[in-house]
Amino acid sequence: MFNPRTASVDSDVLVSAVIPAYNTERYLRRAIESVLAQRYRPIECIVVDDGSTDGTGDIARSFGDRVRVIRQPNAGASAARNAGIEAARGAYIAFLDSDDYWLDTKLESQMRVLTAHPGLRLVSTHWAWLPSTTDPQSTSFSGPEFDEAALDILPGWETLLRDPYLGTPTVVVDACAAKSVGGFDVKLRSAEDIDFFLRLCEGHRYAVLKQQLVGFQMRQGSLTRTENSHRHNLDVLTRLSETRPEICERFGATLTECRLDIYGRWARASIFHGNGPRARTVLRDSRQFGRVPEYWRLWLKSYSAQMVKKVRDRLRPLAREDQSVR
Repeated sequence: MFNPRTASVDSDVLVSAVIPAYNTERYLRRAIESVLAQRYRPIECIVVDDGSTDGTGDIARSFGDRVRVIRQPNAGASAARNAGIEAARGAYIAFLDSDDYWLDTKLESQMRVLTAHPGLRLVSTHWAWLPSTTDPQSTSFSGPEFDEAALDILPGWETLLRDPYLGTPTVVVDACAAKSVGGFDVKLRSAEDIDFFLRLCEGHRYAVLKQQLVGFQMRQGSLTRTENSHRHNLDVLTRLSETRPEICERFGATLTECRLDIYGRWARASIFHGNGPRARTVLRDSRQFGRVPEYWRLWLKSYSAQMVKKVRDRLRPLAREDQSVR
């Protein structure tokens, strides 16, 4: 039996790293350096400058011929990723957002999995969230060695519907498959990654390596974008139901569970941000599909959401001060 822990990786298989970038001059150098620091070779690094107005393009070009830079008018992350997909020469494509970074064992571990399990459409990993105060210039790219026990090979659609949040910067995908399904849907403002993964993995297996091999950078406004994304996540499922009735017939119960899960997370996010009325609206809207787990508990918590947030905001500076004293 093939053992991905000890097997050598085919050094003839090119991987294309695609980095969409828009006004991220503070973080882009770290992202590119994390690609160039990968143990796996060969690799090409493609930066798609999506109409940046700061020094993003200059930073990308400063790496010379180690980085291919594509410049286009601002059209959004999906269009930038699609430009990278079209330009990619590799058999596999790995995505990385310009404010995030990879640990140096990421691609090597994923390519071991792809070599050991032919036919996989994608391999993702786990990730770690970085505080918004993290200094991008003081990052270590040293990653853990491949752990076979942390690998899950998953059958496809139903599993992915239940847990579609793979994190775009964690995935390596089959390049031909990515091109054949048309890349990312530029009409979706959010959840375009979920839509892409579902189309990519229809009828095919995928894998999740449960090792933290990517750093996700929190930035100002990230929490707001996360809350807004719930609506778009629901839009993906609605569109799937409308355009693919056979999917509804086969996975109807799973789709309902997924919708209720999204509504539940949306309500919790609204409560966390102190927006009780929004949480109650979300919970009411969810009733058309059933009942969110802990529905009444969340409903009651929504009435104290603003007060709890005020107390939390008041205590946060004291906690930081206490940590600095230690």
